[in-house]
Amino acid sequence: MKRYRRMAVLAMAVLAAAVPAAAPGQTAGTAYAAVLVQGVQGADKGGGPGMVEISRDTKAPAVVDGVIQPQNLEAAREADQMIVVVGTGGCNADTYYYAKSEDSFELVWKEASVVGRGGITSDKGEGDGKTPSGTYGFTMAFGLKEDPGSMLPYHKVVKGDYWVDDPSSSYYNQLVNTSVTSRSWNSAENLAAASPYYNYALALDYNSDRVPGKGSAIFLHCFTASADNGSAGCIRLPESRAKELVQTATEKTRIVIAADITQLK
Repeated sequence: MKRYRRMAVLAMAVLAAAVPAAAPGQTAGTAYAAVLVQGVQGADKGGGPGMVEISRDTKAPAVVDGVIQPQNLEAAREADQMIVVVGTGGCNADTYYYAKSEDSFELVWKEASVVGRGGITSDKGEGDGKTPSGTYGFTMAFGLKEDPGSMLPYHKVVKGDYWVDDPSSSYYNQLVNTSVTSRSWNSAENLAAASPYYNYALALDYNSDRVPGKGSAIFLHCFTASADNGSAGCIRLPESRAKELVQTATEKTRIVIAADITQLK
């Protein structure tokens, strides 16, 4: 019995030594709870005091006092730039553009933007008029205007370019051109007829597996006015901002979309 009491005291001592200092705004109890004793090994093997394994929960909050902490977002682990889209109600959102500077991310600009007319959702479906939440990369850039100097592969839109949004088509969620592809779909976006929205655009890698009905043609592109009533699921920005992002986005750039600031992670 005494041996088990000694082991318990030892475990508590090791645990106390492992507890990090409380961060600003964090209570000592919260800091203490961040350290988990996973187990005491060897207690019944006669080999002396058991081994106490300590695991630290080092995840820092993505938002502190209503301010985004970009370096604490999961996307920051590998991203060179981050575009953070936060819903502010209805089809309205704020878009933040962060560029990496050594080991931190600096806010380059914040811009009012527009998302799906149905808002932002974690359960996107084809035709629901909602923007999918989550973290995504970009597969390509495209536009009705000439390549402004894109870091990603850029496609200049031409007559016959369509993005298929028919879940029953084998070309679902793909860019095709009718000069080389027969029309085997019931619905598709005519990119050449979408001026000025597609003057500059970035294609998100949302539903890259092309699961039928999960949603398609999710882009970041231009809008015509701040009084926009909402998209079919895309993110819309002033043309100058969309053009800038087309010029700077790389294969490591990530876009993070959340229904509100509390949903960021």
